[in-house]
Amino acid sequence: MQKDIKKIIAADYKNTKEDLPTNHRSRFKIKLQKELHKKQQRKNIFLKIAAVFLLLISFSILFTKLNVKEDVNQKKQTLGSLSPELQKIENYYNNAIKFELSKIKRTRENKQILEKYFTKLEQLTAQYKKESAQLNIDKINEVSINALIDNLQIRLQLLLQLKEQLQTIKNTKNEKTKI
Repeated sequence: MQKDIKKIIAADYKNTKEDLPTNHRSRFKIKLQKELHKKQQRKNIFLKIAAVFLLLISFSILFTKLNVKEDVNQKKQTLGSLSPELQKIENYYNNAIKFELSKIKRTRENKQILEKYFTKLEQLTAQYKKESAQLNIDKINEVSINALIDNLQIRLQLLLQLKEQLQTIKNTKNEKTKI
């Protein structure tokens, strides 16, 4: 009962063969072109909408970041930005502190003392920065201005004490070497 598949298919094809209309190929091409163009137009519309949406989001993010930076720059205040007199006071203390720091010489003998004083200075500097930031947040008042000036004065006094202490150590060392 073996039958050849080719014969079965050929017989079935002859039985069901229907002729296609003569304009079948042209109608198929027209329908195919319509479908292809519809899909491309829909994809293009969605891509355009997505591109516009992404542009709007990126511009809004950029705009908000620029506004935040401008606000921070406008709010950042120091003593000098409040008045010319306070500018002079702040400059005087900062220059005096830098001058005293430049005069200090590090040696093995004064290393421990310097470390103690420098940690205190770092703490006072950090406190000054906090108070300056607080000046930006809160309203400007006399208490906060005085706190900033006092901080600068304490740092300068601390450096002057360090200088005196280093001088006494140097003097005692010179006296021991003379004897």
